[in-house]
Amino acid sequence: MSNTNQFEPPKKTPIKRNGITPGPWDIGSEVDEMGRRSISGQGWVHFADVTTRMSGESEDCADGIANANLIAAAPDLLAALQDMVEMIEQDCGLNKSGELAGTANAHWRQPHALAKLAISKAKPTQP
Repeated sequence: MSNTNQFEPPKKTPIKRNGITPGPWDIGSEVDEMGRRSISGQGWVHFADVTTRMSGESEDCADGIANANLIAAAPDLLAALQDMVEMIEQDCGLNKSGELAGTANAHWRQPHALAKLAISKAKPTQP
């Protein structure tokens, strides 16, 4: 018997374009002479580098791998954050100034504002 209150993640995260390369993003298996791995995505053989090895080291460091994993997860994280903001706004409603409505929703104001700020940092800008 399944628990109807238990969260089950979607089989495949829906990708929202947002002006970024759609996911999934992949971390290259090869490391160049500078200790960098490539990040690639749909239609891109290589669009970013992330350093996974400290200078002179022959093995990846934990921080470098964690950074690469975070970068590769960016499309899924952005889509999840956008969905969360949308759900909060639908549940709480917005007032005329675009803030969450009602005093009962005060506990959502700061996380909502921080999520919107993070999303805005991911939006493309003109060079």
